Amino acid sequence: MNVKFRRQVPIGPYIADFLCIDVKLILEIDGDSHYEDGAQEHDRKRDAFLQEKGFAVLRLSNRRVLEDTDTVVTHIVECLEELGGPSPSLAATRSTLSRGERENGPSSSLAATRSTLSNS
Repeated sequence: MNVKFRRQVPIGPYIADFLCIDVKLILEIDGDSHYEDGAQEHDRKRDAFLQEKGFAVLRLSNRRVLEDTDTVVTHIVECLEELGGPSPSLAATRSTLSRGERENGPSSSLAATRSTLSNS
């Protein structure tokens, strides 16, 4: 099964880092600037806007993506399955992420995943 993410997609006044339109999942990869004063409040407002538009938002710390890729891929696959998307194989998804290819409402599991993966 194919799962496609588009990179740098404009949605209203914001640009989503990665969007899987089939299940309306947005992946936000947060660097250090997202942990500065005021940035988290901005992110909360942004997430609320995107959720109002029917998107689920999964925030991942840049450091976690780089240092714990297998766990990140597993959580992304779980989120895709939870949102009703196709079930990609972990190997295929991991391969896609490592090559760096471009390409409602959030549930309690997504919220827990967001919290877990954002802490680095």
